[in-house]
Amino acid sequence: MTTKKIDVPSIKITEICDALPDLIYTERVIEKSNNYEQYLIDSKSLYDDEKSTMELDKDYKPHMKKIYSQRFSNNSYSAPYKFYKSIRSAQKSCPYCNIYTHQVTQLDHFFPKSKFPSLSITPVNLVPICTDCNSKKSETYSINKSEMFIHPYFDEFVKNPFEYIKCKVVEEPVIGFKFYIKKLDEWDDCQFKRICFHFQRLNLENIYRTYFEDDFQAFIFEIKEIFNDGGETIAKRNIQRKMNSYKQSNSSPWLYAGYNAILESNWFFSEYLVNLNI
Repeated sequence: MTTKKIDVPSIKITEICDALPDLIYTERVIEKSNNYEQYLIDSKSLYDDEKSTMELDKDYKPHMKKIYSQRFSNNSYSAPYKFYKSIRSAQKSCPYCNIYTHQVTQLDHFFPKSKFPSLSITPVNLVPICTDCNSKKSETYSINKSEMFIHPYFDEFVKNPFEYIKCKVVEEPVIGFKFYIKKLDEWDDCQFKRICFHFQRLNLENIYRTYFEDDFQAFIFEIKEIFNDGGETIAKRNIQRKMNSYKQSNSSPWLYAGYNAILESNWFFSEYLVNLNI
């Protein structure tokens, strides 16, 4: 998937606040946390409020930064750290890219803590993430909703990746592949722009292509042999079988998309395989 829908943490913000006796802005943190889903719809009001508060209270942002880095995510403070650890360990692979080899190593602040200090310890704002995605996502934020990343806890519209992750074969002597997002009928323009933004900013097109090309290079020897021995129909049947395994296991939709592109390419069978010398 471009991203994976995961379960919302069951931890309550009041539990975390209770474990942080040094927290000064408890009431504000609880209030903003409780309105989190509303800010996903309209974040500008929160952004303006946070900006104003940081300008009026110079201790606000440094304090919340300290609470997160020196208390909440510090294993020397076992009471708050158990919540940090619980959220981070809830997923093994990164839900932002959903690549099984990209292991979760950190927590991402969906709304960056540099701009939204009140949400720095809010459970639903903390998403397990791999190092690569966290580096690319960084502190990116826009009040333009079409330029928001997909939220792994809340965005249901990305749940059918086999329908929207697509690939086309680049018909050159050295075969190539291009991955892209197909707009589904049920998506509005904003949803489509968001998933494309997510796809581009995390460089998923290149990542998916690399993973597919590695798999393809190992599989092409088998397909060439099957094609030579049994012809196009048998070769296609084996490719379809491979595709079915990904769909049935609900894994690696980019591999499914790549092989589907091959299956639908007349050029691949009439020219590429015929002329391939391996």
